[in-house]
Amino acid sequence: MIATHYILFPILFIVLGLIAPHLKTINGIIGYRTYRAMKNQPNWDYAQKYSGKCFIYMGIVILPFILIDYLDLINSKLLSSIFFVTITLAIAFIIYKTEQGLKRLEQK
Repeated sequence: MIATHYILFPILFIVLGLIAPHLKTINGIIGYRTYRAMKNQPNWDYAQKYSGKCFIYMGIVILPFILIDYLDLINSKLLSSIFFVTITLAIAFIIYKTEQGLKRLEQK
C-alpha cells in the first residue's frame, strides 16, 4: 500500500495550481521560476497562469493512483513505481508546456 502521505502530492499540485495565478510580482521564492518566466512581467504573468492550470490538471491526473492503492487493485511496489514515474512525467510536462507557451509569447 502506498504510504498515506503520498496523497500530499496531488493536493500540493492542486494547491500550487490555485496559488500560482495570483503571484503578480516576479520573485525567487514561489511560483513557476525559470529564466524565461522571470525575464519580464508579461512572461511571469503568463507562466503563472499557464503552469497553474497545468498543476491543477496534473494533480487531478495523479489522484486516481491513490484510489487504486486504497482499493488494493495493483501490487504496491508496482504502483509505487508507476506513481513516481507519473509524478516525474507530470513535472516534466508542466515545464515543457509552459516553456513552449513562453517561447510563443516571446515570438509575438
